[in-house]
Amino acid sequence: VVLLIFSVTEVIADWTLTSGVGTRYGNTLFTNGETIFAGTDSGAYRSTNNGLNWTLINSGFQTTTHRVYDFAYNNGKLWCATDGSGPYYSTNNGDLWIREHSYTRDDSYSIETNGHYVYANDAGSMYYTTNLGQNWTYSGSTNGLGGLVISNNNVFAATFGGDIYKSILGSTSWININGNLATDIDVYDLRFKNNILYIATNRGVWNSTNEGTNWSNINIFNFSSPFTTIEVLNTHIIASTYSKVYITADNGSNWADITGALPVTSNNQIREIA
Repeated sequence: VVLLIFSVTEVIADWTLTSGVGTRYGNTLFTNGETIFAGTDSGAYRSTNNGLNWTLINSGFQTTTHRVYDFAYNNGKLWCATDGSGPYYSTNNGDLWIREHSYTRDDSYSIETNGHYVYANDAGSMYYTTNLGQNWTYSGSTNGLGGLVISNNNVFAATFGGDIYKSILGSTSWININGNLATDIDVYDLRFKNNILYIATNRGVWNSTNEGTNWSNINIFNFSSPFTTIEVLNTHIIASTYSKVYITADNGSNWADITGALPVTSNNQIREIA
């Protein structure tokens, strides 16, 4: 699967194909101001002109073939999660990556920051640091891979096995917040915006206004593919399957297909929205 990187203006189905990052398998996209970062199976890339050109930014990585799975930014530091040697951070937008070797796990698949806390997920084992990685504290297990979000004093984690967990910053315990979700649900992505928790799943798009106590299905159309990524931009929610992109401006009451002329094929699937 190739990472497809496009730009969209005014959230309409008018897409512009960018130069992309070649044939590298794409894992994630991340934006920080006017800069776009792409995590691939061949490392990290950066674009400062809306994707027209990309620069490989692997300096400081222990190997040049690190898979980069996630990015996060806080307090002037850009973090990335890699397999092979865990989290790195950069103070110069990726020109040089720094790794504190007290992280004892080989891999990290998700990373999130809030204040001086940085959380990393290694196949369900959670760790956090409050001193730029000089020391990492085991924070418990969430039984599988998945995304991370931090809001206020809470940490939320999703697993591909369908479980969603909640913890408090600095805690070593996690509680399951699946609530009224179906038992056969698989959670692919999650976001927390405007005090609402959103998840993209194999059974549609859901949200919770009370941090997982109750969940509501907010897609009203039939679908045959799982929703694999979700983003919340101002008043818009954008969610995608591997081949379609949908948008709603009224919290799911009405959805529009904005896939347009995206050249999606079995070898060019939608991997991330940013």
